[in-house]
Amino acid sequence: MRILPASTLLTLAACAAGSTSDDRGTIPQEDVVIPCTSAAVADDAVRWREVRGEGFTFCVPGTWHQAGPRRWQGEGGSITWGTGEPRQRLPFVVRDDPDPTAPAGATRRLSEVIGGRPAELWHRTSRGRHETGAQFRGPGSFHLTGESASVAGAEAQLRAYRTVRFPPG
Repeated sequence: MRILPASTLLTLAACAAGSTSDDRGTIPQEDVVIPCTSAAVADDAVRWREVRGEGFTFCVPGTWHQAGPRRWQGEGGSITWGTGEPRQRLPFVVRDDPDPTAPAGATRRLSEVIGGRPAELWHRTSRGRHETGAQFRGPGSFHLTGESASVAGAEAQLRAYRTVRFPPG
């Protein structure tokens, strides 16, 4: 067995501790904080950070952390994104009503233009759980979905969806 000198061990430990690369050699998004400049959260007392998706950006509260390649989570819940149509997880009744205190099982749906593209937002409740989402149609169709245990968390997710921006062109 060969014993390495202490200076070599210290150098290796310092390099490992200072490394911010993932297995593809890129810097994980969580390590680079880009402040959110979206007007949708400009008046919020909480600092928000920009997150890059595939062909779009959006913002999450600054205390959130990356929990997977397409998932961010924090105190208010989590947001995940994907392509195409989202999976429906809860049975629901559609309500075109902006009341966030709607009874369990109700869904609030809103159509908006976000980042210059049409989007359908929703917030549904069931058994004390809140699910939110935004569907962006057209070329590069994608969705964002969120889960939260509180109305406040669900409202923060809807604010996050309203920060979606697309690159020019």
